[in-house]
Amino acid sequence: MSSLSISFVSDIIGHAKARGLDLTRQEVEAISTNLNSITSVEGTTVSFKLGGDRVVSLGEAVEAMSAGYGKPKAAKPPSSSIPAGSNFTQRALATNAALRAGFDAAKQQQAETLVRTFGNPWREGRTNRTHQAYLTNTHPELASRLKAEAGVRA
Repeated sequence: MSSLSISFVSDIIGHAKARGLDLTRQEVEAISTNLNSITSVEGTTVSFKLGGDRVVSLGEAVEAMSAGYGKPKAAKPPSSSIPAGSNFTQRALATNAALRAGFDAAKQQQAETLVRTFGNPWREGRTNRTHQAYLTNTHPELASRLKAEAGVRA
């Protein structure tokens, strides 16, 4: 049996750029390998199967297989966020706060993608402690809402 490998590099890089993420070469290769593991080719039709018989589009497959990879592109804080005439410590604090804000937004977006892809990790029959911890740490508001929907007491 021969194995077919399809290159998804341009799709992966395009997905990362659209979400403001930087991927290393190793991460792109890992995502491509993951995509090939869920790819099914029948004749001229290529399909992607997630979780049993659930067939998804290429975009959904790239999004699912990219979850947790990459880091937010370093954002330069606007000069107005750093007080004029401030000392080094004040400038460092302002710069770190601006960078952290961009990082937090990217992590929250990844948490939302995780929920869209795998569903509510607190729902009975879908309990996933790893996803619960990730959501609780990166997007507490979403985690609280999902717990309430699943009837879990905080």
